[in-house]
Amino acid sequence: MGPRDQSVEAILGGIVSPENTQSTLGTLIRDLRNGAHKFEFVLTNDLGGVNTILAMLQLMWPNPDRHGDLQQRHTPSLDEARAVVQLAVAIVQLGREGQIVKK
Repeated sequence: MGPRDQSVEAILGGIVSPENTQSTLGTLIRDLRNGAHKFEFVLTNDLGGVNTILAMLQLMWPNPDRHGDLQQRHTPSLDEARAVVQLAVAIVQLGREGQIVKK
């Protein structure tokens, strides 16, 4: 099992978009947003269940620095980077434990 096999894209991609072997955070956000009704998250309440996972992905995704856009450069602070890693670890663990599933 390599690093890609343990990534958010690999874990959620197998649940949300199993036919897309090249899932990215952007495609996962799109597919989850468009098909949220097809998935369940073990924690369901007024916040919307799987929408909580979607919000976590959206917090991780919008770093323009990843794409080299010099007009929108934003080097994440150490605290921002740590927060993104913690979100990723949580999502990977939830996916591995079967707490995010397709209905």
